Amino acid sequence: LNDENTNLINLWNSNGKKNFNDVLPNVENFENLPDFGNLLLGYLKNSTNENITLLTNTDSLINFSLNLINQPNNQFEKLPLSIQLSSISYDFNSNSYISNFNDVIEISKNLKLPLLISSNDFEYQIFSIISIVLSKSNINNIHLFNGFETNITKSINNLLNSNEINKFQNNLLNDLKSSILNINPLNIISFTLEKVNSILGTSFKNFQFFGNSNASIVNILYPNNEKINSIINENKSDEAFIIVKSPVPFDSSLFNSLINSNIKQINVIDNSLLKLDIKASLFFNGLFSINIIEQSLNDFITKYTANVTNSVKKYKFLFNDNS
Repeated sequence: LNDENTNLINLWNSNGKKNFNDVLPNVENFENLPDFGNLLLGYLKNSTNENITLLTNTDSLINFSLNLINQPNNQFEKLPLSIQLSSISYDFNSNSYISNFNDVIEISKNLKLPLLISSNDFEYQIFSIISIVLSKSNINNIHLFNGFETNITKSINNLLNSNEINKFQNNLLNDLKSSILNINPLNIISFTLEKVNSILGTSFKNFQFFGNSNASIVNILYPNNEKINSIINENKSDEAFIIVKSPVPFDSSLFNSLINSNIKQINVIDNSLLKLDIKASLFFNGLFSINIIEQSLNDFITKYTANVTNSVKKYKFLFNDNS
């Protein structure tokens, strides 16, 4: 969609730069209008490209998603669409942490699209490729990344170079094409992440457990900013954390495997829809005694800030008005 985020892509494209597949991408800019869903569907149907990547933000997706949802017979589901969704997790006007994950999860569920969430530049690179490979395998999906965090990359040393990207993409595509059609839709993301781990030697999971394995209190949240990563990495309490990398589809069996008999309370940070999925998952597993509480993101960060020794990094921003 046409906004400031696409300027670099347009610049890259106008200079004749090819991507890691040695292809010059075709870049189209669209205005953020409610009927954009119809325009997108028409573009997808008439395109000869093997993959369409839509770079947009949460507000734009909310604006046109109803248009997609109302398409008869879910026409867009059979088209090669990868939605790269940028989410900013800090409101500079109110100086507070914000979250729109509820909106994203609701849209993802309504569109029946798997959802992946990345938290840093390396994950952003890998999950973007996963998203594109899935779309080439006829599995449309949404990759949600933090548009603020991924634009302040500290180092490129941990990122894949173009040759490594190409090799990884081809290996993953070959692995998935031969087997993914036989996989239960509920297990598509976990199956894909297992393939990724075998190729790259990583340890990605739908739900990642951190902290005290015998904890009675577990905090469940999304990896949406650097502050949360600092809290988890430097936590000195007896509590544990589960980071959610893929809430849609919600893989109950994987989630329940992380819940042991010591856990008495689960704090779900800033997400009522995730709380409902967790309650249903525990209920069907016969776990009725665990207390499930929803907590705001700001309250969570305030509570744990005292346990984090690193000071918050300060950044200088240059906007179009030179502020």
